[in-house]
Amino acid sequence: MPAIGTNSFTHVGADAHLGIRSYHIITYSDCGGIRTTYSDTISTMFLQVNNPANGTAQLVWNPLRNPSLPSASAVYEIYREFPLGTWTLINTVPATQHFYSDTITVCDDSLNYRIEISDALGCHSTSSIDGKTFQDQIAPYIPVITSVTVDTTSGLANINWEVNAAGDTQGYIILQNQGGNWIIIDTVYGVNNTTYEYALSLAGLTSESYGIAAFDSCFSGNPPTANTSAMGTFHSSIYLTTSLNICAQRVTLNWNPYINWTGGVANYEIYASENGGAFQLIGNTNATNFVHQNVNRLSTFCYLVIAYENGTTERSLSNRACRFIAQPSQPAWNYLQTATVSGNNVEVRCFTDLSATVLGYRIERTTDLSLPFDPIGTAVPSGNPVSFFDYSADVGSSSYYYRAIAIDSCGQDALVSNNGKTILLTIDANSLRGIVTLQWNAYQGWDGFVTEYRIYRSSNGVFDPAPIATVLPGMLFYEDDVSMFLESDGEICYYVEAVESLNSFGIAETSISNLACAVIEPIVWVPNAFMVGGVNEIFIPVISFADYSNYQLRIFDRWGQIVFETNDRAQGWDGKINNQLGREGVYVWVLEFADGSGQLFEKKGFVTLLKAPK
Repeated sequence: MPAIGTNSFTHVGADAHLGIRSYHIITYSDCGGIRTTYSDTISTMFLQVNNPANGTAQLVWNPLRNPSLPSASAVYEIYREFPLGTWTLINTVPATQHFYSDTITVCDDSLNYRIEISDALGCHSTSSIDGKTFQDQIAPYIPVITSVTVDTTSGLANINWEVNAAGDTQGYIILQNQGGNWIIIDTVYGVNNTTYEYALSLAGLTSESYGIAAFDSCFSGNPPTANTSAMGTFHSSIYLTTSLNICAQRVTLNWNPYINWTGGVANYEIYASENGGAFQLIGNTNATNFVHQNVNRLSTFCYLVIAYENGTTERSLSNRACRFIAQPSQPAWNYLQTATVSGNNVEVRCFTDLSATVLGYRIERTTDLSLPFDPIGTAVPSGNPVSFFDYSADVGSSSYYYRAIAIDSCGQDALVSNNGKTILLTIDANSLRGIVTLQWNAYQGWDGFVTEYRIYRSSNGVFDPAPIATVLPGMLFYEDDVSMFLESDGEICYYVEAVESLNSFGIAETSISNLACAVIEPIVWVPNAFMVGGVNEIFIPVISFADYSNYQLRIFDRWGQIVFETNDRAQGWDGKINNQLGREGVYVWVLEFADGSGQLFEKKGFVTLLKAPK
């Protein structure tokens, strides 16, 4: 029995590792050894460690005292011995809990455990030690992908994930969905290596889906395989596509949504770079499409989309999608070949680039370049040259400037042609001299130069196929002697033809003026007497420059009776009346005819009938 003043005792042979041992202290007085006081009862902590063969160690122990001592700590400390001789605090549990499950992280080895609890009075209680041989049969935790993003320079997918909380994680398995099947594409070693770039990625061409599984260094099963987690929730890269509306000058961007973030997508930011410049933020949306308006034609725009996770700083970049902002097909040339009078209209002929996609060519006209051009119609190309007829032109009173404007496939003006100016011919007739003076303006607008002007003339409505004259390009007038056409109807018509040299398009064109006609005033000579049986025994008028289709000659006697009548200009009056020679005297004649323009004339006079003496 310990003496007074002793405050510790060692129970040799207690075998507390075999079971619970409980103790209390009895105090004896020095007066006859009478028991005076009993202490409370406390027990040794008997620890039992079980191996359920599932990759865990199950620890169970008893409390020192129930209820716990008021001065005891609020937690139990759990220690594990591994390797042999090295004890490590692995966890704490509340003092009200008397069990613990430890996940095994060694492949196959012996592990020992002990429980400790401290006391505010300075006491420290330790349980018995127990252990078993354990095997790690539990796979690491399922990995969590933080993002799948695209390297905008290389176009390769980058996968990022969280460090696995299982400390025995040896590495990660990278899987890709290929044709609906999950295929292992690579392995990353090291628990802290949490990023991977796939060298065979086609993320610049399509959206790719990736998953991650984790494995440790231990093998289990039959046949033995590394402890491997299930694949975590997959993530997919953002694939961005663009489409161009040439006419509206806008680019429409579409992309697949980023899915499987825990917090979901907060928003998407859209960036654009023009002609290799820095990327600029151009929009922000929660949708998966965006329209970039008013893009500059003939520029190259590159786009990328960045998705942001709700409540975190995680983000995912799309591929970089570039688009050249083409303009509608433009003709390489648009040449107004000629503007020429055709009858009472103007024909405009254009030599165009038929390889260009155009809706047509708008024809415009003005009488003066200081005035605006007015549209008068549209020509649709089907071959070269493209022809257009202006039926509203007054070709006899005005010369016109024409031009053709190519209309591209968007309905916008594309290319303006050169101007072409028609030839207006005016004439002035001098009947007394028998001279017709022609004047005209120069043709303007050819790629080549005017080599000459050819002058054509008609009489009695018939044009000579050969020009009556050719003048140099600097001469814009001509005088024509028409005295040899006394027997014509008096209407003389002309047109002028400009002739072009061979131009750079390989074309030598012509342009014809309007038709201009001069009506020569008829010349009439009528004798005032004739003598039957004499030298001049037939009365007949002489007429030049007249239309004889309306010719009529009538002779009246003094009583107003018609004594002679004819519609034949070659037939005269021989003085006979009803086949009998009329009496000498004065008679009245009436002459009707028309000039070359169809204007009717009526002339009257007196003629004396004489008889030659016998």
